[in-house]
Amino acid sequence: MSGLSTDFVAHLKKNPYIDFERLLLAHAQEPVISVRQNKHKAKKEWANSAPVNWCSEGVYLPTRPYFAHDPCWHAGVYYVQEASSMYLATAFANLGLASQDLRVLDLCAAPGGKTTLLLDQLSADSLLVSNEVVKNRLSILQENASKWGRSNHLLASAEAKQWGKLKNAFDVIVVDAPCSGSGLFRKDADAIHEWSEAQVGVCADRQENILKDIWPALKPGGYLIYSTCSYSVEENEGMLERLQNNPELEFTVTEHPKRFSPDMIAGEGFFLMTLQKAGTRQPFAVMDYKAKLHLPKELQHFVKKEVLENHTPFEHKENWYLFPARHYLFMQDLKSLVYIAQAGVEIGHTDKKGAHPSAALAWNDALAEGLPSIQVDEAQALKYLKREEGWWPESLDKGYYLVKFENWYLGWVKAVQGRLINAYPMEWRLRK
Repeated sequence: MSGLSTDFVAHLKKNPYIDFERLLLAHAQEPVISVRQNKHKAKKEWANSAPVNWCSEGVYLPTRPYFAHDPCWHAGVYYVQEASSMYLATAFANLGLASQDLRVLDLCAAPGGKTTLLLDQLSADSLLVSNEVVKNRLSILQENASKWGRSNHLLASAEAKQWGKLKNAFDVIVVDAPCSGSGLFRKDADAIHEWSEAQVGVCADRQENILKDIWPALKPGGYLIYSTCSYSVEENEGMLERLQNNPELEFTVTEHPKRFSPDMIAGEGFFLMTLQKAGTRQPFAVMDYKAKLHLPKELQHFVKKEVLENHTPFEHKENWYLFPARHYLFMQDLKSLVYIAQAGVEIGHTDKKGAHPSAALAWNDALAEGLPSIQVDEAQALKYLKREEGWWPESLDKGYYLVKFENWYLGWVKAVQGRLINAYPMEWRLRK
């Protein structure tokens, strides 16, 4: 934690929740490396790993691999996530809602760590709405969420105030608020020079406004999970005090403020608390919608019959998607209020040359399992991810094939006229 300004040192020293000397010693150590396994895919085995105690899928690694050269990372087998922030799994479990059908909003979702974690916590009949107000960050969120391989997911972009117009819509709202970021200084030393006490005040004001704006969208009896990666009292315990002094917000504290820091646990700085809105929470009305549209027969070949029975197909910009039927009308309501970037799982499109499955279909194991595939080794997998030609292992009959590395699907190739065409998405190809 070298190079600290005198202002930041003074700021930490007056923090009653921090043992400054211990924190200083911990920051002199190298940060730990942690990943979180995808609950719905075959797990990757890591040598000499250790569990993250507050997240059953969390794993500490002894050294940092070059993740970009691991085909498993590209297949959504795991997510590289800071261990402290995985505490969201325990906080959610403490609510006792895991078996219930919920509608959950991840308000500040990019790049996707908490979105992918929540997708593992929710029941298959629940819906997760991931929101990112900064539209140029939607692409990385879309990639990470798509590779996680779940259909009960919707990706949107809108300000908190816009979401607040949707009254009593969500059972749980997660706000991992934009903050001054001091809890991550050990991992990002350059950010130290951007810190100022004035910035902390600006962040706290913005966080309070976000929480007040989003509050109407939370059901009576619903839960708001608030977190930051800041050490500052103003953005953490001070935020609770601000909310308690607001007569318009009635709630109880169900998960009392918890702090994480590298002198306490193997992880970085993190803060979390959970509030329950006053009132009694009612379940959402289930209204399965059977659309008049049908998935083109050419694409039905790629989708199991039982999946079609509980999903509604729709077409958007010439691509076909499947969205959970029980949430379809809710999704239509959202379209009038917020920008929706993606809903459900993209299946593919058709043209005069036939049907073309999407990469998202390949990453959804529940849909991909049983479809024609070819097995590749690690070297071939990396060539595929780079969209290189000439690595194919064999001559195949005409049609689409999943590319499978060990137990995991990477994407598609198309066999045509004695050769294979690499169908991995150009925008997500491995560049190094």
